[in-house]
Amino acid sequence: MSEVLAGIVVLLLFLILVMLMLFILVSPMVASLFSIIRDSAQLVQRFRKQRQDKLQSMRSATAPSGPAVRKRDGPPRSAEYTLHLFLNARDRRNVIGDLEEEYRDIELKFDRRAANIWYCKQVVTSIGPQLKRVIIKWVSIAWVEEWVRRHL
Repeated sequence: MSEVLAGIVVLLLFLILVMLMLFILVSPMVASLFSIIRDSAQLVQRFRKQRQDKLQSMRSATAPSGPAVRKRDGPPRSAEYTLHLFLNARDRRNVIGDLEEEYRDIELKFDRRAANIWYCKQVVTSIGPQLKRVIIKWVSIAWVEEWVRRHL
């Protein structure tokens, strides 16, 4: 009975460690999301102004003929690295590539900040099933180890 209790304690400690690591990885993203939410009024005003400026430049006969040059950095590195940590090698390239394509579309349609919010949301929702798979894997390994100890 004490071995089972010790196993449960070890499992709980492992889960606490995983949650702490997840908190450390996700807390910068959460802090940035809260600051983005706090600045949402300014974001809406800036978006409206950009849209009006774009419409005016399209209507204007003096508008430059070429497309506007825009700096595109890509998705937030911390979010992309978090996905890299949680995805297995065979899914990593496809998932990150698909998210990056969609990120670029959203960045062109809206702006970089909106694309960053979308990307972070996708990362957070993608981590849940991956984390569940990792926890199930570790619990099953611990269960098999315990079974082998008892029966061999």
